[in-house]
Amino acid sequence: MEDTMVTQAAVFIGGLLTGGSNYLGLWLTVKKVAGSSRPTRLVLSSMLLRLAACVALFSLLMDSRGERLVPVLAGFYLSRILACRRFGVSPGTSRLR
Repeated sequence: MEDTMVTQAAVFIGGLLTGGSNYLGLWLTVKKVAGSSRPTRLVLSSMLLRLAACVALFSLLMDSRGERLVPVLAGFYLSRILACRRFGVSPGTSRLR
């Protein structure tokens, strides 16, 4: 059975919200890492928590339908672009140079 446009839009918005929560968690982790007594533990636990949440939400949004992967990833990627614009970082560049 094919998904309707409404379903595809809802899945896209779900991907957008999943990405937004992922990048918000990353931003909060980066803000707290300088003042942490155990920065490695903080970064690793944050990464594992964010990864588990993204995998679980992707699984719920896709509902075992491969055609929903594209809108989920498109929403997730758009949230990355929006987060980079919000924080003044150009996607694909590094500040370590």
